[in-house]
Amino acid sequence: MKAFSAYSRVAPQSEGVRLWLFRIATNVVKDHHRRQWRRRRLLTALAVAVRVVPDPEAQALLSVELQRVLDALADLPPRERQLVGLRAGAGLPFSEIAALMNMNENSARVATQRALQRLRTAVGANR
Repeated sequence: MKAFSAYSRVAPQSEGVRLWLFRIATNVVKDHHRRQWRRRRLLTALAVAVRVVPDPEAQALLSVELQRVLDALADLPPRERQLVGLRAGAGLPFSEIAALMNMNENSARVATQRALQRLRTAVGANR
């Protein structure tokens, strides 16, 4: 599907089509494994969190930290909140974020990284 949708835009030379298709297939497989790795990591973290019953003090500190992050996120402009949500919350690759936000992939990568850095800075400043 990726090759078909990109063919008219890329218009690869006939002698390079095979290599181009293999590159696309390789990238699709890498993306799949990255998503699976993130999913396993999240499920492992959730399983550990469920098994460990924090004491009331630890739970209160966690609640305060979560509220700090949510407050910092609420202070971001709407576009940056959406970028952070798509990347950190939904775990989407930059190519999909770019398509959803109607921008090119590099712009999506840079804008998302800047938004995440602003969020980190805001959370750190609130400590």
